[in-house]
Amino acid sequence: MHSIEERCARWLLMTQDRVGASEFPFTQQFLSQLLGVRRAGVSSLDARRAPERSVTDV
Repeated sequence: MHSIEERCARWLLMTQDRVGASEFPFTQQFLSQLLGVRRAGVSSLDARRAPERSVTDV
């Protein structure tokens, strides 16, 4: 099974391609449900990527 970070990256890239925009609003709760993980898993992913701020709370 792929890591949360790998699944999240894939989803973000696929969504970016389909939406045609570099930014799209969603919540950590939505992303956790989409990836099938606890919200804490998405929060820890966000904390590791904090300098880039690729995932922000809306």
